[in-house]
Amino acid sequence: MTECFSIYAVDEENLPSDLVGSDEEIYAALIQAIETQGALVSTLEMTADDFIDALDSIDAHIGGTRLLPNCAFNNSPFDILGRSGDCPYFGYFNPAQTQEIFALFENLPADVRDTIDSVFTHGEVFEAFFASSEEAVQTNGAIAIIHS
Repeated sequence: MTECFSIYAVDEENLPSDLVGSDEEIYAALIQAIETQGALVSTLEMTADDFIDALDSIDAHIGGTRLLPNCAFNNSPFDILGRSGDCPYFGYFNPAQTQEIFALFENLPADVRDTIDSVFTHGEVFEAFFASSEEAVQTNGAIAIIHS
């Protein structure tokens, strides 16, 4: 089944850090904050398996730390959703992680970019993350990913 992954550049200071309630209530408040305070940079439509596969592949090309797949599915600003598997999927890269991703992407050799682009979905995910990180870095911002 195809899902939608909306990738936003957002100022972390404009996001709630002390929400109280169930995971679903906190998730809904985060979504509202991201959609009203952030800038939608990219939207990807693909299966979750294709998205994960692309993130795993790209992550392997930038050092294999699992930063991309882990944070794209199970991270939130100020960890207000926690890190348990019971939380709704939410992706978040804080400003330091966003700067790291941008620097890694910007410095990839052309042959590595060509390898990533050789699989359509991998290239699509790479370009979306690169554009989002570039947008966010300009304001020392973060990246948020809404799964729907």
